[in-house]
Amino acid sequence: MTAEEKSQWDILAEQSAIEKAEYDALEWKRNRQKKYPSWQDQMDMMWHDKQDDTTTWEDAVQAVKDANPKP
Repeated sequence: MTAEEKSQWDILAEQSAIEKAEYDALEWKRNRQKKYPSWQDQMDMMWHDKQDDTTTWEDAVQAVKDANPKP
């Protein structure tokens, strides 16, 4: 491997490490997206909360946020 190839390799390795760190930093967000109820279910919860004077939707969303905290 030439010095120029080694330099290019090092640059690519550093970029890859930066991209991995950025990806890993957003793990909490990906986890939340998987755990939230569907938007249809959330809308139904909101409707029932309004009718029944409950907090089902807020409780469900907060449970996901608590289980997957933002760093």
